[in-house]
Amino acid sequence: MDKEEAISKNILLIVIAVVAVIVIGAVIVLVLYPPHPDVVPQFSANVETSGNIVYLYHDGGDPLYQDTTIIRINGLAIPASSAVFLHGQDWPWTAGKTLQVTYPGTDPVQLVQVIYSSGSTQELVYSTEVQGPQTTPIPISTLETQVVSPTATAIATIPEATGPIETIATPAGPAVPQPPVPAFTASPLSGESPLQVRFTDLSSGIPTSWIWNFGDGSSSPEQNPVHTYSSPGVYSVALTVGNAYGTNTRTINDYIAVGAIPQANFVGTPREGAAPLTVQFNDLSSGSPDSWIWDFGDGDQSTLRNPSHVYLNPGSYTVSLMVANAFGSNTRIQSNYARITETVTHNIYLQNSATGYLVPDGYLQFVVGSPAGNIKIAGHVYQFQEGDKVQLFLGDVPAGEIDVASSGINTFYFDGVRMYVNGILVERGTVSSINVPSFDGLVSTFSIQIPPGDNSYTLFVDERRVIPSTGDFATFSDLRQDSSGRMYYIQKVGTLTYVGGAGGVQIG
Repeated sequence: MDKEEAISKNILLIVIAVVAVIVIGAVIVLVLYPPHPDVVPQFSANVETSGNIVYLYHDGGDPLYQDTTIIRINGLAIPASSAVFLHGQDWPWTAGKTLQVTYPGTDPVQLVQVIYSSGSTQELVYSTEVQGPQTTPIPISTLETQVVSPTATAIATIPEATGPIETIATPAGPAVPQPPVPAFTASPLSGESPLQVRFTDLSSGIPTSWIWNFGDGSSSPEQNPVHTYSSPGVYSVALTVGNAYGTNTRTINDYIAVGAIPQANFVGTPREGAAPLTVQFNDLSSGSPDSWIWDFGDGDQSTLRNPSHVYLNPGSYTVSLMVANAFGSNTRIQSNYARITETVTHNIYLQNSATGYLVPDGYLQFVVGSPAGNIKIAGHVYQFQEGDKVQLFLGDVPAGEIDVASSGINTFYFDGVRMYVNGILVERGTVSSINVPSFDGLVSTFSIQIPPGDNSYTLFVDERRVIPSTGDFATFSDLRQDSSGRMYYIQKVGTLTYVGGAGGVQIG
């Protein structure tokens, strides 16, 4: 009997010990992992933004748990699992901890809300309108944290989508630590090399380190460095600033322009000859000019880099060239640079050449008088203005017709014409008619060539009959009006006729 009582007592003690262990374990679990209170938490917070990054600082009140917390930014729900704590902290979210949330939208952050979600219940526990990012964070060590006792008025039901959202005011708290925001200026921004530039740091957020990249392979750790650019060019500048919370970089592309004032120089060929003389001018300037102004000394100018100019009248002409770029201008003047002599015009009568042709790529030039007249090109009538300088360029010309008299330009019929007016290409195509009653300064670079073996044509030069030999090659250059003011050219299939003037005649 005594033995049975002893066994019963031992079993009872074992049961009591097991129960005690279970109770103690439950207490430990409750202490270490307390259950979420099924009451709406009440707390206050402070919000700061940096671009699309939102910092939420728990400023006092109840803890919040990951599985019952939803954050809304501009009405967009962001799960608490997408938020991270600064300084390696973790849930629950208690006073003194800062959450960093990335807003995936493109609009500025304007409204931040914290939602308590439990089952089918969702309650708004915090809401604030963001006025804009604080550009200069306030050091935490200079502020005292204000803890506000939770009250029932801090809770609001989530409003319907069509109704206004209640904003709960919160007391100001310390700014969330964040990297500095870089900004800078420089002076001067352009000039001749070597160019010394002073850079000034304007960054906010209390940076403690600076790294400048000047774009020419050089850098500096100084806050306000002075840098000398020794080579011409356009340079982008970058500044990286940092502090204990990170770094940021700002780059300004093509910020510093370093160069030199160009030095004008040029050449023209030929420099001497009979009028009309076409001179090709070529720019030889140094220093990378980007604009040119030529003065040919006869009243005409050009802004082309390498222009061609026709001198119509005899004389000595002073030529100047002004070149410029962003750093300044320079002018070169050469006196008596072009010498134009009196021209000799030969009267030509050429009829029925079987193989003669007009050499391609020549042009007819004249200045429109009054009344002005017009031309029909590419199916359109172009009305000239008094004083227009007109150039009619030909390409390959198997056939065509010109009729110029002292009474005006009456015919110009060719395909593939390029028409320039005052140096500007205004039209290209077939010219079917022209009527210019008054003109001045008519010249051309047209030439007629007759290969050897053509014995079918009749030729008079200055009223004297010329009979070429079988092996002669005939060239009539610089076609123009003859002594009577006539210039008539017509070419059809198998026949060419010309009655007019020529600056040069070569047979042989």
